[in-house]
Amino acid sequence: MHEEGSIPEDVPKSHLVVYVGENYKRFVIKLTLLKHPLFKALLDQARDEYDFTTDSKLWIACDESFFLNVVRCASSPRD
Repeated sequence: MHEEGSIPEDVPKSHLVVYVGENYKRFVIKLTLLKHPLFKALLDQARDEYDFTTDSKLWIACDESFFLNVVRCASSPRD
């Protein structure tokens, strides 16, 4: 059992939980994605539109397939 606000046991080191879309689907992503310009733009848009006010959980209110495309692009090696 973990305390409220602590990192869930199923989240590997160097990762974080993000909730996406209307159904709050849970994704575990690498922290390094937060530095990618495409992912930063997605977070900026979510902040501007929704102010991240969802019980201290990171919620990105976009289509799940769009989110997965951003993650795929941000995860691919840069040339």
